Amino acid sequence: IALLADLVAAKSENPPADAAAMIDVLSDWLSRRGLAVEFVGDDPAALNIVCAVRGARPGKHVIFNGHMD
Repeated sequence: IALLADLVAAKSENPPADAAAMIDVLSDWLSRRGLAVEFVGDDPAALNIVCAVRGARPGKHVIFNGHMD
C-alpha cells in the first residue's frame, strides 16, 4: 500500500508525459529490496525499468509487463 501511495503521489501529469518521479519511486523501492534495476531508453522522463528476480529452482517463468502511466 505504501508503494502505491508513493506512486500516486509522484508528479506524473500527462501532458507532458513525464514519468521521471514515478521511475525514481519504483526503482528506489526495488533497489531497497536488493534487486538490480536496469533502465532502458534515451528519455529520462520515459525510461523503462527492467528487473529480474531469479528463482532458486529451474522451471517455468513468470513475466510481468506493466505501464507506469
